[in-house]
Amino acid sequence: MEQIAANTILIPADRSDDVIYDLLGRRLDAPQKGINIINGKKVIIR
Repeated sequence: MEQIAANTILIPADRSDDVIYDLLGRRLDAPQKGINIINGKKVIIR
């Protein structure tokens, strides 16, 4: 069984209205594998 931290939010990658950044503050067109900031929240994309 895989464990995910309680503060992790999983968001589908097909949401085009979201504002997405990487950890360096660069704006992204779509979520990338790893940690992204989507609408001001840290999100892990697997």
